[in-house]
Amino acid sequence: MHTPGELLAMTNDETLNLVDIPWPMSILQFNRVLGGMAPGDRLAVALCDPDVRDNFRMMVNNLKGYRCSVNRSKGGWTIHIVRVHT
Repeated sequence: MHTPGELLAMTNDETLNLVDIPWPMSILQFNRVLGGMAPGDRLAVALCDPDVRDNFRMMVNNLKGYRCSVNRSKGGWTIHIVRVHT
């Protein structure tokens, strides 16, 4: 697991664990990491709050150059995000 600062320099296949991070801190960390993604990067976001899940999914789906899918995982969900080449 990486800190948000380390994730800013990610290359591929990174994980952001937001399971115990309350709103609005989770959205701040998520935005910071999302903004640091380069085309081709993949990010898995682990979380347990369904409201946060829905908000993150809406955000990503409204951004040009990003794709996401949501999977149920033990104790919550994982959002898989890919920054596509545009």
